[in-house]
Amino acid sequence: MAIEELPESIGYLKKLETLDVSYCASLICIPNSIGDLASFSHLRLEGCKKFPQLPDSTSSLVSLSRLSLSGCHSLRQIPDWIGKLTSLTELDLNSTSIEELPESIGSLKKLETLDISYCALLTHIPNSIGDLASLSHLGLKDCKKLAQLPDSTTSLVSLSRLSLWGCHSLRQIPHWIGKLTSLTELYLSSMAIEELPESIGYLKKLETLEVSSCASLIRIPNSIGNLASLSHLSLAECKKLVKLPDSTSSLVSLSRLSLWGCHSLRQIPDWIGKLTSLTQLYLSSMAIDDLPESIGYLKKLETLDVSYCASLICIPNSIGDLASLSHLRLEGCKKFAQLPDSTSSLVSLSRLSLSGCHSLRQIPDWIGNLTSLTALDLKSTSIEELPESFGYLKKLETLDVSYCASLIRIPNSIGNLASLSHLSLAECKKLAKLPDFTTSLVSLSWLSLSGCHSLRQIPDWIGKLTSLTQLYLSSMAIDDLPESIGYLKKLETLDISYCASLTRIPNSIGDLASLSHLRLKDCKKLAQLPESTSSLVSLSGLSLWGCHSLRQIPHWIGKLTSLTELSFTFMAIEELPESIGYLKKLETLEVSYCASLIRIPNSIGFIINFQEDVCSRVSRNLSQFFTGRKHGNIYLLDISLESSQCPISIQDEAYL
Repeated sequence: MAIEELPESIGYLKKLETLDVSYCASLICIPNSIGDLASFSHLRLEGCKKFPQLPDSTSSLVSLSRLSLSGCHSLRQIPDWIGKLTSLTELDLNSTSIEELPESIGSLKKLETLDISYCALLTHIPNSIGDLASLSHLGLKDCKKLAQLPDSTTSLVSLSRLSLWGCHSLRQIPHWIGKLTSLTELYLSSMAIEELPESIGYLKKLETLEVSSCASLIRIPNSIGNLASLSHLSLAECKKLVKLPDSTSSLVSLSRLSLWGCHSLRQIPDWIGKLTSLTQLYLSSMAIDDLPESIGYLKKLETLDVSYCASLICIPNSIGDLASLSHLRLEGCKKFAQLPDSTSSLVSLSRLSLSGCHSLRQIPDWIGNLTSLTALDLKSTSIEELPESFGYLKKLETLDVSYCASLIRIPNSIGNLASLSHLSLAECKKLAKLPDFTTSLVSLSWLSLSGCHSLRQIPDWIGKLTSLTQLYLSSMAIDDLPESIGYLKKLETLDISYCASLTRIPNSIGDLASLSHLRLKDCKKLAQLPESTSSLVSLSGLSLWGCHSLRQIPHWIGKLTSLTELSFTFMAIEELPESIGYLKKLETLEVSYCASLIRIPNSIGFIINFQEDVCSRVSRNLSQFFTGRKHGNIYLLDISLESSQCPISIQDEAYL
């Protein structure tokens, strides 16, 4: 709300338990009477950017258990009386302008959660924080000026979650961290620390340790092996870390390990195979050139991410022993040339990504053994063909073979992929033919052939792909579309942009009852739209941008009453038809750079968002065409004509 204050009478609400005034950006005052709310338990003021101070009477709120001041940027000081709010269990001071906490905060014996994250000016935590015996969550995330934690912090016997993420001025984790034996989560990411203390090994209950993006970190202590409960360890982007201690192999509960971006870690140690509880292993963007054979012992591993390891050339045969592996990512491994035959044993593998493996020249015939695959990404590889065995991938839903510049053949067996819903062959420039069996893809809803320059004709059987909702044919060498395209009753998007040779759209296009977007951008030879186009009752977006041979907008354009976006930019039209006024839902009309345009019809008064540039021969004052009515949710009339011959600039809200 836009309120600046609350009335004094609010103090009469004796039974009020919750007051939410959050995100009242203009609020500057809370009345003293708030102290009379004896039943009050929850006060929310987050996002009140101008709110500078709580009234002293707030100290009388003996029942207050939750106080949120998050985002009160004008709040520069927490009053000393805060210690009187002895029922508080949650205190949120996130993103305020405070520089310190008062000593009295130690009196909040019931406080369980204290969030002081994103307090960029905070420099001091009082010793009394050690008196918060119930405190379980302490958030100091991104307190960039905080250089030290008081030693009394060691007394927080109930503390289970501590976040020091982004505390750049904290250059050392104190040795006493090991005394916080109730910790289950510890976040030290994006800090300037060089090492972790040996005492970290005393945190027997620790489950999550995040030390990612610590650019100066060079050492992990041997004691890390004592963290018997640790299930999640992230050392991602610790670029100076050159070695993991062997004791890491003792982390029997570790299920998720992230080492991605550790550029100085050039080898995955052989003991990795001892981490038998691992389900997720992230090794992307590392300088490794192979994986150890011992990786095959990770029987529970579900996700293995080795993407963007530019030096990787080899995957061990033992990968075939990973019976639980469901997701294997190798994209961006430019030197990776071949999958070992044992990969065919990965019976649980559902997603395989080899995108950007430029050295991969052949897909092995055994790919058909991976019968659990649902997604296969071969984008930007050097393959020339797909094997016939592809047809055995009955569960495959997504196949991306785009930007495979050498691809010349798709096997007939592709028609057996009954579950395939998404097929991309975009920019396969040498692909000259699609097999007829493609018509059997009964589930196919998304097909892209954009940029397939050698495909000079869309086959007539395209009409049999009756599940298609999205069809992308841009930048092709086709000169027409087959009549059968009218059978695609579910088609919602048809993109034929940048087809420089296209001269004809079939009459059957009018049968596409579900079509909402038709893009014909820069089809320079297209001289006419069939009149049946007027039957596209669902069409909301039509682009004829750059269709230079289309010299007239047909009168029936007014029948496309669902249109919200219409582009005639860079066309050779001389006028717009009167019928354009029937497009009551039109929100955007672009007629920019139509050098021959000389007439805008009076009916344009129904269209509010209109842009017109470089129409040097427009001879009438456009303001007379606007009726002054508000259109939908458009509140700003923006018309601009820029030309030395037509120096008119109008930006006027008066018409609305």
